[in-house]
Amino acid sequence: MDRDMYEYTGRGTGDLSILVGDSFKPIVWQADYDMDFSSDCLFCHNEDLKGYQVVDEQGMSGKIAVCPSCLKVNARY
Repeated sequence: MDRDMYEYTGRGTGDLSILVGDSFKPIVWQADYDMDFSSDCLFCHNEDLKGYQVVDEQGMSGKIAVCPSCLKVNARY
């Protein structure tokens, strides 16, 4: 019975601990710029968002969209 360890631990890209509304922590989350979005911020209505590939404190990876004005996470993609 040879199964992927992610099935047992629940670890993988789907378990990113970063949520919409969290304050952006680029150093703690090991963030690398990914892309620009032309979308309004959910919190301050700024018209541009920045996308980042991140690794959270638990080592889970994913992508998030952040407002450069208020530094809030607006989406996970």
